[in-house]
Amino acid sequence: MKKERGITLIALVITIIVLLILAGVSISLTLGNNGVLNQATNAVETNRKASAKEEVEIAWAGAESDYWSEWTNNSAFTKNANFYDTKLKAYLSSTGHDISVTDGEDEGTYEVNYTSNDQNQPYTFLLDANGKAIELSLGVEITPSGVSNSLMSDKVTQEEVASLYGKPISYTPADKLSDRATSNTWRIFYVDTEGTFDRKGSVYLKMDCDANEQRLLLDDRISTSSELKRMAKMNTLFANGAESITLDSTNGSKGLSYLYDEDVWGIYVNPTYAKYAVGGASVDLFVASYNSFINNTAAIGTLLTPKLSSWGYTYSTDPYQYIGNLSGSNNMYHPGTGNTYWIASPAVSSNCISSVLCRNNSSLSFTQVYSNTHDARAFCPIVLLKSTQSSGYEIVWDTSTNQYKFQAKTN
Repeated sequence: MKKERGITLIALVITIIVLLILAGVSISLTLGNNGVLNQATNAVETNRKASAKEEVEIAWAGAESDYWSEWTNNSAFTKNANFYDTKLKAYLSSTGHDISVTDGEDEGTYEVNYTSNDQNQPYTFLLDANGKAIELSLGVEITPSGVSNSLMSDKVTQEEVASLYGKPISYTPADKLSDRATSNTWRIFYVDTEGTFDRKGSVYLKMDCDANEQRLLLDDRISTSSELKRMAKMNTLFANGAESITLDSTNGSKGLSYLYDEDVWGIYVNPTYAKYAVGGASVDLFVASYNSFINNTAAIGTLLTPKLSSWGYTYSTDPYQYIGNLSGSNNMYHPGTGNTYWIASPAVSSNCISSVLCRNNSSLSFTQVYSNTHDARAFCPIVLLKSTQSSGYEIVWDTSTNQYKFQAKTN
């Protein structure tokens, strides 16, 4: 009888195993973290980022050349006004991409937010005084209490950070005013996850109110361009898209100028951790923090929608409105019965500034205050923190003191 030949079952199993191993290796080489597709994607991203960086640096070189050419004929030109506001912006706008520019943390530097028309991934560069573009990480790294993984403030949602609001943090300003804003307690007030009030990922701290109710100083001060732009960014509804606020000779304008005066509130900046300070939160910033806290925690309260009158902010026809029951929930918003504090926003009348009034243990009211010698309120300054990349510090929970603290970033 003729002997039949064929593959044995064992050989078949071995062949299948070998094929599966080869398939796994091929899939890993193609789809793994270091696979061909990932490497190709990374190469494309690297090329896009390099192109964006090159465009920003070329724009700076063109603006710098134009500035010095015109300065030769008119040495009265100031670089901030003519380089930043006209030259650099014009060159960046000519690229056709979605680009915005703000002042950097150091004199003569600029932060450039760049989103190419052909992709949605934004880049943020710091343009130094020599025109070199360095990619920035804008986030503050925060490790919440009881959590092992840290959060980057420019890559989170309000739901992820609302539980941080009102938590104390060990922050020591460079100095304090002797007769106002003397509290030693600072709290995490807001994380700007959308970049509404400054750059995306901005983290604001707020000082607790003290009993030192003081009047605004209504001097004929002249606000700087950076202060006027900050007013517009923090009062987004009032600014209505304008890059800066226009002030006049009314007491409301004088009060607003005082609350944003860098010479007054700069002493609350610890230069290691913070970028700038303001004499109080704006209506928009307060509402954003308050609504997020109410929406994402167990606190009881009424969500707010900022509204404008003919000149400034209002909440009802008589500018008084009950805005929430926060008794026992979070004294960052509720400083105590009968206490009031300044809000850095224009109010109903052009002679008024906004404030928060605590009517009793269970309610707050927004109100207008005449910015003259008859009205006094407490001051609760806010500070904007530098990014972890810029400061070299992250925020972690300190179990020994039951508050957050700054810790040097080690890696």
